[in-house]
Amino acid sequence: MKKHFKWIVALVLIAAIFAVNAFPLFAMDPPYQVSDSYMSGPYYANLLKVQLTGDMRKDIVAVAQSQIGYHESSSRNDLSGLSSGSGNYTEYHRDLGYSQGLAWCGIFATWCAVTAGIPDTIVGRTAAASPKGSYSFRFIGSYALEGASYANFTDLAVKGGWYTPMPGDYIFYSGSINRGNAESQSYRHVGIVESCTYTYNANGTIASMILTTVEGNTSNHVSNKRWTMNPDSNGWVYSGCYIACFGIPNYSTEARPYVPVTTGNVYDIGEFSGVAVKYGATGGNVITVQTALNVLAEKFSTITPPEVTGTFDNATQEAVRQYQTALGLEVDGVSGPMTWASLRSQMMS
Repeated sequence: MKKHFKWIVALVLIAAIFAVNAFPLFAMDPPYQVSDSYMSGPYYANLLKVQLTGDMRKDIVAVAQSQIGYHESSSRNDLSGLSSGSGNYTEYHRDLGYSQGLAWCGIFATWCAVTAGIPDTIVGRTAAASPKGSYSFRFIGSYALEGASYANFTDLAVKGGWYTPMPGDYIFYSGSINRGNAESQSYRHVGIVESCTYTYNANGTIASMILTTVEGNTSNHVSNKRWTMNPDSNGWVYSGCYIACFGIPNYSTEARPYVPVTTGNVYDIGEFSGVAVKYGATGGNVITVQTALNVLAEKFSTITPPEVTGTFDNATQEAVRQYQTALGLEVDGVSGPMTWASLRSQMMS
């Protein structure tokens, strides 16, 4: 019996070692030598609980979320995040080599990218809170990073435009009411988008947009923000600042183009494009949704497959509702970020 017990203990230990190596709590140690002060506080412990996935959007948001509540101090000797000081001293300055005392919203947004393992060819390293220029995040203008892009505030779907902010996007605030030209703005603040959802009217039009962000140097700490915007709102959201634009890093390659599928094939419909596919829409994204619903109708008997026409009609809206009900999603008849991601997952499973 003792012999068998020893073998059981040995196998358990081997399994534990394998699990630790196969599923690390952090893909690697933080990519710099952390301070003893930071290491003594809860935010370092929170960081070590982050499991990097290789999905850059998820990873940068997870790193940012781990620091919510961190408070700046008035001394370079206290970087724990537990201070009540107001001197712009943080661990984030120290890591990146910036002088303590600098306003640090841009420094924090940069630190999140560095710590998530995102190359500086995708997110520029800077202390600035700007998307443009040579010393900035470089999403706009002559010095823009390859593949980077941006969306004006007026490009948002809630404003009748084309863009839905995605987790991991950078949100930039300006002191100017003129939000139609991001390149002409002067910028005051920056954060990282955590999520974006819509509520819809009965006729399928957007009633409001709910945007959540993680931002450094907000009342001297890392803060979770939640903004609710209506189509007719003026967009005032942050202590005299207006949302000016969103920086869109080139986190991944473009989704594979739509190809027809037959029942039983497994294929990737690609990442959510940023535009909610809803009643009245037309085009390739609608064809993709209709095709996916036809394939998945054989898996979920409660779905009535719509005809693949490229027009989001009543039958397609009802099929989306049926799919959302079957998967326990919010039932709104719209293929937004969560529904699209679910369709993608089901089509690849």
